[in-house]
Amino acid sequence: MNSFVIEEYLSDLNINENSKKGYLYDLNTFFLFIKERNSFDESSHNLESELNLFKGLNNIDMYAYINYLKSSLSNSDKTIARKLSAVKNLYKYLNKKYSFNNEIITFKFKYDNTSFNNEVLSDKQIKELIEYTKNNEPLKNQIIIFLILFNGLTVKELKNIKIKDIYENSIVIDSNGENERIIKINDALRAILSDFLNPVDQLYLLKGRNNQPITERRIQEVVKNALSKIGINKKGISTGILRNTSVKMIKEYNSAGFTDIKNFLGIKTDKQVEKYLKDSNELNELDMNKNPFSKF
Repeated sequence: MNSFVIEEYLSDLNINENSKKGYLYDLNTFFLFIKERNSFDESSHNLESELNLFKGLNNIDMYAYINYLKSSLSNSDKTIARKLSAVKNLYKYLNKKYSFNNEIITFKFKYDNTSFNNEVLSDKQIKELIEYTKNNEPLKNQIIIFLILFNGLTVKELKNIKIKDIYENSIVIDSNGENERIIKINDALRAILSDFLNPVDQLYLLKGRNNQPITERRIQEVVKNALSKIGINKKGISTGILRNTSVKMIKEYNSAGFTDIKNFLGIKTDKQVEKYLKDSNELNELDMNKNPFSKF
């Protein structure tokens, strides 16, 4: 699609440059597929004809695109869902800007999200990640990596932490929300937070652009980059491996059981907890400094 239109759209999203590259990559995959599917020659068409091409698409084109992503690119359902979301968000913008009242805006793709990747870092990899992060990453990135590694936070929980929710030894997660809970932090992480927050004048702990929270995509990028530096470059790797590892460590060093893990991760249903363990050894409170890796 016309680069001017796309640049306008990405500017409208108000995201950082790395996130823009991610969106642009996903959208270009879609553009190339549609143009090839419709034998569209860019050299002989103007902006109006290009907009008309994309304005005329429908759900049949989307299903064909899904088939292409599955059969030709071997994309997982989760990756496909992300790429379709990028397309739908673009169409919402085009509807606002160019009156694209198109059924793609409401297209729904259902996929099986019940699979669970239970991969964890080995003790050697945990040590390497801690050493690399402490010696090479800025404080902001250290906070991202260590809050997931030691407290099992999701990217959504992490991005929404506000400065006012941080206390000396604890952080309120999802303050004023339905899933509010308090997490304990270890002494080493508390020291990093203290250095990072003194002085700081912002609403969110991890600020993005225009005093908005950091994007989830950026959090994933920070973690993937750090993991790649210690030799973990496996396709599909994400913050989930750090969250899984956090559970591994509280099971091993705190003898955490079913209820402990449920509370630790802020999980609502027992079925979700079963992904992590199936015993019922329960403790009242976890000592976040008992884990030997917490003394980094």
